Amino acid sequence: KVCDAVQHAHQKGIIHRDLKPNNILVSNNTDDVLVPKIIDFGVAKATNQQLTDKTLVTRVGGFIGTPAYMSPEQADLKATDIDTRSDVYALGVIAYEVLTGLPPFDPQTLREAGLERMREIIRTRPPQKPSTQLYSIDVEDATKIEDTHQIQITALAGMLRKELEWIPLKALRKRRSERYDSPKSMADDIRRYLKGVALEAGPETLLYRARKRIRLHKKLVAATTVIIALLLAGISFALVAIDKTLLAERERSRTTAMMEYATRALSPGKRASPTELHRVFWISHLEELQLEIESLFFQSPSLQSAMYRALGSSSMSIKSLTSERSNLFYKARDVLINEFGDNHSGALLCNLHAAAIKLGGLTRSEEDLVEVKEAYDLVIESNPDTKQKAEALQVLSKFQIWDQRYSVREEGHGHAREAESLYLSINEDRPRLECIGYRLFGRIYKDYEFPGGWSQNVKDKHQLEGIDIIETEYLPLAKEMGDGHVSEDENYYAKTWLGIAYTNLNLPEKSIPLEKELLNFYLKKYGAGHNTAWQLMNNLAISYCRAARLMNAVGGKIELEKKASILWETILGQQRRYSMKSMEQFTADHTRYIDQYRFWLEEYAPNDEQYRRWMEMVMMNPSEL
Repeated sequence: KVCDAVQHAHQKGIIHRDLKPNNILVSNNTDDVLVPKIIDFGVAKATNQQLTDKTLVTRVGGFIGTPAYMSPEQADLKATDIDTRSDVYALGVIAYEVLTGLPPFDPQTLREAGLERMREIIRTRPPQKPSTQLYSIDVEDATKIEDTHQIQITALAGMLRKELEWIPLKALRKRRSERYDSPKSMADDIRRYLKGVALEAGPETLLYRARKRIRLHKKLVAATTVIIALLLAGISFALVAIDKTLLAERERSRTTAMMEYATRALSPGKRASPTELHRVFWISHLEELQLEIESLFFQSPSLQSAMYRALGSSSMSIKSLTSERSNLFYKARDVLINEFGDNHSGALLCNLHAAAIKLGGLTRSEEDLVEVKEAYDLVIESNPDTKQKAEALQVLSKFQIWDQRYSVREEGHGHAREAESLYLSINEDRPRLECIGYRLFGRIYKDYEFPGGWSQNVKDKHQLEGIDIIETEYLPLAKEMGDGHVSEDENYYAKTWLGIAYTNLNLPEKSIPLEKELLNFYLKKYGAGHNTAWQLMNNLAISYCRAARLMNAVGGKIELEKKASILWETILGQQRRYSMKSMEQFTADHTRYIDQYRFWLEEYAPNDEQYRRWMEMVMMNPSEL
């Protein structure tokens, strides 16, 4: 009856926009029949005076209504096309509350979250299923609901889980096109439920609709059971085959949908300049992608969470998207928590990923390390399976190996080895290869603090260990996995570190041919704007300078120094333009950039004049370059 009343208002050209229990009164008519009356229509009244202590009446770019009952499009300050489906959403909230005694989002939590966080929750966080919500409430609330509904919580949750909760969940979809198209459609579905007919909100399967028809015509079914049983006996094998075929087709359809989605939505396409191109892609499409995930996988929290993780992982190489990437893992966590509870190991693993991304920059404190370790400990305490434990170790090891402190990095090496062992036990070669990659990076990359200072022997020992990891572990495993499982880039990743190790060991006769091969590969595949190409130009320039020092012939020295000069002047221009164009924290990054190049150029410039020229380029503005 409430849906019918709202439908009547819509037919008169009125959208309520603030539907909630406080705006629905119930009276007895002369026949002692309960009749709902909807009050407080219209935006003007809501903006001029406060309706209740729960009503948010402040206008901020059109933000009007009661947060707990507000549709995602109403929470979007840019939205100008609010339509009747916003009232459908509010009716879904009311139906949810009628069934469970609780709204899908706690009003107090929304009020305390602040405006921006409130908007984010309304627009992006999926509601818990009503049946799931009932299992997560405290004893006091459970007692109240049991008294009101005159039924045990577990029995009520069981009733909802069968079909009834589908109705509010369909009305509560974030995408308007996925909701009921009108209050009348929602009312019709409620009537279908009361009659025992298949719901519009139900799954589009023959089995579901057949089951509803059988319940509706029990006597007819009973009368024909014997005849049908005889027929079934003759075709049982055929039915089994058909059932298997349908099941396989359904799984194929789901997989196809996921693959199409990943191909269309998660792949930025052209990779000529990954850092800049991908950043623009993700920023412009992130919200749309999240809505697509919610729309495609709303009935499967596990798949929905997995797709949020896939989206977060797809943008891993873009350092400037730290908050966006961590938020995607937090979303994956929240979906699992809503479905399975706070202690679900998968949810805690997503939380660890998010913390490691959020705190994983080059500058991190002891408190950051403690926070990530605590997130890791929570995963382990949740009794994860082998794969989850290995993944938790992998995340922690990567975070530690990137640390500037030698002791932390060594601890990360141990965790990486432990993760490798677990992955080996379950035949997971891909993440195992990644863990080996972390260890070789930690050995060859020298930018960390060592207690008591470094000796050349210690430096060389680590470089040799890194070479051994590449030659005896990384490249053999990559070869064993084959081209279909290891990309060309990943093989060149290991060779890049091999070239760096040769350079650090002052072996230009080995580093120069390898680095030229690598540079040609990256220039051909990605172009001169690729950040790895810049790094390889830098490495090759250093190798040329070191080779020049070892050469006796003056002409040969000059030729090598000239090659180094060309490479450095190329990358100085590229990196300076990039820094000015897209680095958000420009001042800090630029200071580090200048210090880094001052160190290199002081060590490798062939003479004072060349050093001054290079340093002038380091300090130039992009327009001068």
